[in-house]
Amino acid sequence: ETISHPVARGIYSEWCVFVAKTTATLGLPEQANGSDAVYLSVNSRPVDFWTTTEDTAVSHPSVDEVGKAFLHYLEMDLRHRGWGGDFDYTVEGMETEACLQVQVEVVFEPNEGEQPEKAQTGNANFVTRAHYHALPME
Repeated sequence: ETISHPVARGIYSEWCVFVAKTTATLGLPEQANGSDAVYLSVNSRPVDFWTTTEDTAVSHPSVDEVGKAFLHYLEMDLRHRGWGGDFDYTVEGMETEACLQVQVEVVFEPNEGEQPEKAQTGNANFVTRAHYHALPME
């Protein structure tokens, strides 16, 4: 599926890198055990990036919709991976330049049926800001 909104594309891409680094560090494809290695490798990524909006008109309301849709996606993705967590987003800035910030605290807990004393637990943070140029408000 192609993501047409440039801000959505950027946020999704950053989330995919986070997931890939997290699962690679853990050595697990779909489930996770927390560790300091996850925290260090994932949080070493830059959190700010600029989206390319020259070819696609972007408005603040459309970015707000991207934030809402991404939270819905996160809820499903975390559940699918057996991860938990808290997440939120904000859109802030000026009339023609702003950013969408997404914050996620991923919590790794023992999977159902897994013995808690044999499972590692922990968390990792995903925070990224997608800066963009917007159409002037009319």
